[in-house]
Amino acid sequence: MDKSQYELFNVLNDTILLRFDRLTPWEKNFITELHHKVVTRQLISIKQKQLALKISMKAYKSKKKNARSNV
Repeated sequence: MDKSQYELFNVLNDTILLRFDRLTPWEKNFITELHHKVVTRQLISIKQKQLALKISMKAYKSKKKNARSNV
């Protein structure tokens, strides 16, 4: 696994473990399928990587806003 694949793997793991409850059903499906592709070392397109990062950032921001509203 090269450096870029490892970084994507970490992003996907963090999204699944820490932010999965903030995703829509299709985002959950997309992230888990992409995670499986990384684990089995299948090819992943640039667009798929970009979308995964976009979903992860959306989930992070969503969770961050909710944490602030509880304070």
